[in-house]
Amino acid sequence: MNVALQPDGGPTVEILASPVLVGSGSQCDLVIEDPSVSAAHAEVVRRDGQVYVRDLASKNGTTINGERVDGEAMLQPSDWVMFGAVPFVLDGTRLIEAETHAHAPTPDTSDAGNLGAVSPQPSPSEAAAAPVELISADLVRLLLRLLWGYVGLLGAMMLTTILLFARYEQTVAGNRGATDSWQTWDTIYATLFVVSVVLSIPIFALLVAWSDQTHRATDWLHPLERQWVRGWAIGAWFIPLANLILVPLILGEIRKIATAATRSNGKVGSTWQREGESSALLLWFVFYAPGLVFLWYGDAALDKVFDAEQYRNGLMMVLIGLGLTGAGATLAVTFIRDVSTKLGVDSGATA
Repeated sequence: MNVALQPDGGPTVEILASPVLVGSGSQCDLVIEDPSVSAAHAEVVRRDGQVYVRDLASKNGTTINGERVDGEAMLQPSDWVMFGAVPFVLDGTRLIEAETHAHAPTPDTSDAGNLGAVSPQPSPSEAAAAPVELISADLVRLLLRLLWGYVGLLGAMMLTTILLFARYEQTVAGNRGATDSWQTWDTIYATLFVVSVVLSIPIFALLVAWSDQTHRATDWLHPLERQWVRGWAIGAWFIPLANLILVPLILGEIRKIATAATRSNGKVGSTWQREGESSALLLWFVFYAPGLVFLWYGDAALDKVFDAEQYRNGLMMVLIGLGLTGAGATLAVTFIRDVSTKLGVDSGATA
């Protein structure tokens, strides 16, 4: 069996017990004439009533519903399988090229021997963005709400710091009545500071999860080779100092792929590399990183309550740090909402 993929009509390949070799080479059973497909790209075989696909160490990989195949993986009815950038859909024991079969039938899996009623399967051209299920709308919603809560908390801390500054000046001037008020605001500030640290922990965890999910979604949109593989979308966050450079680079690549115009089969071509940089992403880290430094040193200086100059300097550093950190968190909300929307998450879920 030797089936060629022609631009005016896609093939239907019956998967048998003997492996079907897929690739761009003439020796393949299913010849796919596309530069993203290796000469011997993958094998598809039916075994014990199930269909399996095995990637043959191809350059651009094989994915099933956006998940990269490592070795062998099972194909379920109506699953989308990508050989490089070329999409197919499994219909029973047949593999159908998806671009020309805009509505591939989905078998009734209640009866393995009967195709039964069919339901329409959206073509990649109808789904220019990545499938929504690759990104959890609930995760995006929770992340944005926590970030907005964090911004509000920083605003409350700024107001507390200003009142703390005023009460401290009155205390230094000899106003004994202001001492109790200063101590009260000092306690409030310390409490808010602890709450902000605790809140930053789930925000960080959700940012890592969001980064991983958006990278997986852009792998679906652009299953070809890219600079930053999926492992970096998680690991880069945990590298001290270097994460201030690596994370913006990785998120910038994700945004470019998400923003780029798609091809007719719903996939992003190489044009994504010409997309402009995100000012929101750049300023997010430009503001947030020094803001944390100001907060760290400013808060440490607040221990010098008997050194008026150091205490005042500490309060000023805290105010600057809170302003920069709040601006960075606000820009993070803008960037995350923009990328999530472009990747198919309903904007109503990210409000």
